[in-house]
Amino acid sequence: MPCHAMPRTRGALFSGSGGWVIVFNRYLMKFITKVEVHFPNLLGAEGKNMKIKLTLLLTFMVGFLTACGQDRANSNIKFVDADKDHQYFVNKIKNTVIIPDQVVDVVEEKGFLLVLRMVAESIDCYNKSGIPTIITHYSESKEYWIINLNSDQVDGPFDEDAFKHQLEKASLLDINLKVPQNYRANTEYFNKEKSACYRVE
Repeated sequence: MPCHAMPRTRGALFSGSGGWVIVFNRYLMKFITKVEVHFPNLLGAEGKNMKIKLTLLLTFMVGFLTACGQDRANSNIKFVDADKDHQYFVNKIKNTVIIPDQVVDVVEEKGFLLVLRMVAESIDCYNKSGIPTIITHYSESKEYWIINLNSDQVDGPFDEDAFKHQLEKASLLDINLKVPQNYRANTEYFNKEKSACYRVE
């Protein structure tokens, strides 16, 4: 069975593909434990056997999904999911950022990572006393990138038309990268804050 990465969205809680299974396992075990405490005779021996079987099954699922992500782990390319505003790609060997902050969606297909990034810009805004504040422009502009996991080659940024052309060349015609619904551009706010700066860097 081929392994496909689940699309990442801005602010994802778990960066591993088995994260949702871990959460489900945790809450299911809590529920069964509460039933055992409050109704000790309800589940009986069969219920305890069911708990053991579920634990083994979910442990296997986590292991399988983690194994699916090993192609990416064996690559020199690493996805960094620090927080909702700092999701980016680095080259582990060169220790350099190859796709900057604001990666909002990623799909793995046929040995490629297909990446959507919303263009962001941060500046130092200084007041008259020389005290800086960082302000960030979350724009409406999109960048598309393609990472070859076999060669670690990174191509991009592309606009949407150029990206679709690259997908055609690689026979990847049905890939649809999406901007999360909770993404909000702040162009008006950013311009207002920037205009109030004494100087910017």
